[in-house]
Amino acid sequence: MCSWQIHLRDEVALELQRDHVFHGYTNDDDDDLWNHWGSSHGRDEAFQGEFEALMMYCGSFQYMLFVGLMIRLVGVFHMLSARSPTGTTYQLITCQVLQGVGGGFASIAVQVSAQAAVAHVDVATVTALVLLLTEVGNSVGSAVAAGVWATYMPIELRRHVPTTNETLLEDLFGSIMDITLYPEDDPIRLGAVAAYQAVM
Repeated sequence: MCSWQIHLRDEVALELQRDHVFHGYTNDDDDDLWNHWGSSHGRDEAFQGEFEALMMYCGSFQYMLFVGLMIRLVGVFHMLSARSPTGTTYQLITCQVLQGVGGGFASIAVQVSAQAAVAHVDVATVTALVLLLTEVGNSVGSAVAAGVWATYMPIELRRHVPTTNETLLEDLFGSIMDITLYPEDDPIRLGAVAAYQAVM
């Protein structure tokens, strides 16, 4: 499995868990959600050739880069409402598709600009360097997100969940699926959802 496939699988699994907690979906709904996620990412990948053709038609990678970043920015702003407890599956899919399309535009434009700036013998090296810097940026972002999560999530759980039971709070922090053991109108579940939302 490639790194992007592993990342997509992990992201889909997290979103399915989130939907179980926030919306009370059943296991029967998982197949539909998997189909939406898989097909939306596949469509983004399928359009990479069209992005390249559009770049050739425009004659400049700069327009593609600008348009891609704007589309991705719209997807990021759309994600703010889509990942709330009131967000729908449609909103989640839409924000992922927008970010995928925008990222496709931008990543191709960045690679082409780097490749165009060097001699033919250095194309492989500069492509590897661009991809390496992308992965380093991804790793740094993931590390920062994990640090924020580990620092603020226990605090928010203590603030929102109406209990002083430290074992329960540790269980809720350790697995998002433990929240589904409580009914949807249970104060513990509502507090845990509010805590997750505050940190996200």
